[in-house]
Amino acid sequence: MGIAPFLWNFTYKFFGKLSVDPKTNLINLHAKIFLVGTVL
Repeated sequence: MGIAPFLWNFTYKFFGKLSVDPKTNLINLHAKIFLVGTVL
């Protein structure tokens, strides 16, 4: 479970740059759901 914080940190940094576009917001949401499903 030690890699989970790293994945979240990477996701927020990577997708945070793309979140300006409403379309990428949907991708951001899917990515977070995918990461949660992977961790759990």
